[in-house]
Amino acid sequence: MEEPHHYMAYEQIYSHELTGRTIRLLTVDGEINTPLRCTMQEISLDDASVSYYALSYCWGAKHPPIEIMCNSHPLLITPNLHSALLEYRRRGTNKPLWVDAVCIDQSSTSERTAQIRMMQNIYSSAACVVVWLGETAETDAAALEVLKMINAPWAIFRDSCGRDIPLFTGQNHAAHDAEVSARLPNKYFDALAAFLLRPWFSRIWM
Repeated sequence: MEEPHHYMAYEQIYSHELTGRTIRLLTVDGEINTPLRCTMQEISLDDASVSYYALSYCWGAKHPPIEIMCNSHPLLITPNLHSALLEYRRRGTNKPLWVDAVCIDQSSTSERTAQIRMMQNIYSSAACVVVWLGETAETDAAALEVLKMINAPWAIFRDSCGRDIPLFTGQNHAAHDAEVSARLPNKYFDALAAFLLRPWFSRIWM
């Protein structure tokens, strides 16, 4: 059970229900190696002047939540989201971020329902969708190397005129995959399997 002060903080952070095409955006503050602090603002999806990113991630297992400060009040978030926000801050993106677990008042069924219906618009209106797969694993580099090799027949580059030009043409894709499979040791495919077994890839809408 949450402590009473967390309920009071919730009322301060989510002082009223969102209506229409209004959403909340999160700005991550604070210096690296300091506790996470953030602020939230409300914007309209119809305001084309506002640029933001949207986070795609898994809420994660129900481990004990971690407390951050949001609008100067304590807020509990999942460890996986905490890791994602730490990395987002470390990279110094400084772009407002839409995060479902925080930007939607999860205690309000009516707000949650309305915001979920808008999620396609929220993600499509974002300047970028940031995917968080989780903490880095030792085998990730090998997995990404395999993916680059497999994707090579579809690779493109953009020329000085802005045209997308294929790097390779006329390949037999089945032969290409067979060649990659024969060339790489099994440990690379083990790494790829571990990478693709991350929870994010098992989400229904993925």
